[in-house]
Amino acid sequence: MDVAEIVANTLRRNGGEYVSFAELQRDATAYEDNQWSGDYAMEVKPGSNIFIWFGMSPDAIAAIDSLIKRKVVDLVPSSEMVYMVDGIMANAPIAKQARNYKKPRWMPVTLYRGDNWDDLP
Repeated sequence: MDVAEIVANTLRRNGGEYVSFAELQRDATAYEDNQWSGDYAMEVKPGSNIFIWFGMSPDAIAAIDSLIKRKVVDLVPSSEMVYMVDGIMANAPIAKQARNYKKPRWMPVTLYRGDNWDDLP
């Protein structure tokens, strides 16, 4: 199963409501053919040094990015507590403002169904 299918299945299982990247990672890495993990991070805006999630593969980033661009899901600001409950936290300070940072920061978000939720593959 490819990473796009795993992401879609996790979103569908939760009804597209408030799915954390920790939850996606946990589901995706449970498969023997782990296509989620890698050395890349998903940045909010190039050069901002604000990241949504770390330790991702290019395929995982592309799968999430495609869903966002097609408005199948939206990014919703979240709390680090959601990630604590889900059992995985990013190892970076939290971005407190929308600005460019000198060092990497983490912006906790969840995925929520977007206007085109019915187009989920």
